[in-house]
Amino acid sequence: MFVLAVILASILQREQHRIGDLDRQRRSLLTLLEHEVPGPLRELATELRGLRGVAPQVTDRLTKRAEQLVFLSDDLASLGELEASGLHLEKRATNVVEMVHELRAGATDRQHVVLTVPVAPVRVNADPDRLRQALDAMFREVSATADSVSVDCRTEKGSVAISIGSANMSMPSSAATLVRADDPAVGARTQLARVLLAAHGGTLFGAREAAGRGQRLIARLPI
Repeated sequence: MFVLAVILASILQREQHRIGDLDRQRRSLLTLLEHEVPGPLRELATELRGLRGVAPQVTDRLTKRAEQLVFLSDDLASLGELEASGLHLEKRATNVVEMVHELRAGATDRQHVVLTVPVAPVRVNADPDRLRQALDAMFREVSATADSVSVDCRTEKGSVAISIGSANMSMPSSAATLVRADDPAVGARTQLARVLLAAHGGTLFGAREAAGRGQRLIARLPI
């Protein structure tokens, strides 16, 4: 019995060391993503804008890709930080309709963002910075592969639903399913939005058409 206890203690100690090593490796990777990756990518985007002798549409496309990689590295770092240390929220009454308008105002090409929102404010108890981060992650995930994006905000039975999708998507909103943490097909931006919404008591649903023809993300939050 004593020998068995010693063996179990030894196994437990080795497992704790292994977990500690993995945690240190993750923190090191997050530091790399946060501090080392965005800088060179931003410099690349700036250099691409100044290229001569290259068609404007080519430089625009390459610049957009570089900027998307900057956002992706930021999202990965944020997601890892949230999962490692938890999330502190400073909640207060927040107007979701106003945030949806901010999404369109911050878009690169405003004429390709179609809004459907209530006239009156819709207020939720949320941390405005974190909720804005969640909606922004959803918007960038959808707009990365869509020329035109539709954003719909409406109240439904004591909750508010914010739907962001490809404007030409034919799949109905009812086809969206719950975004799961263990789904390998879900990218960093979507997982970041899911974590932030869950911290507010909300949920995230998603639907994607075949062959990358469009996708929709739907956030639901209690009012």
